[in-house]
Amino acid sequence: MVLHRHGIRLDAAALARNALVPDYLGPDHTDPARRNALGFQSWNDLARGGGVWVNPPYQPTQDLRGFLGRAAATAAAGTEVAALVPYSPATRWWSETVEAPAARVEVVGRLAYGGPHSNGGRAPWASALLVYEPQRGLVDRLLRAGGAPLSLLRSLL
Repeated sequence: MVLHRHGIRLDAAALARNALVPDYLGPDHTDPARRNALGFQSWNDLARGGGVWVNPPYQPTQDLRGFLGRAAATAAAGTEVAALVPYSPATRWWSETVEAPAARVEVVGRLAYGGPHSNGGRAPWASALLVYEPQRGLVDRLLRAGGAPLSLLRSLL
């Protein structure tokens, strides 16, 4: 399960009725400061030493980009983020917000809807689990810069 594998402590795109963990950000949060997930530069401090889960709204694309930008910033600040998004590798938003910060991609296919807040059925598109890892971002930056010894890079992987 994603929650255990990634140590999720914060759901950064939820409602009270569907948050996967008790600590969440969403438009119906009782604390007005926690209603706008995109109002934070990163979610690092809010995760309290755990990981962050985000299943952002897919439309408009600008919001999706915003959530994935925060995911990359949060990983850069030292916290892992797992995000469920539409699998769209041929789109511009994908190349700019998934490939550019070097998220690890796990294609999960067309998901079946289930659970207490679902009407059933399947998603009309394939989905991907993106994992923004703090060390992966560091390794990729070092590789691009060409200034790190190979032994150091291997020790980080």
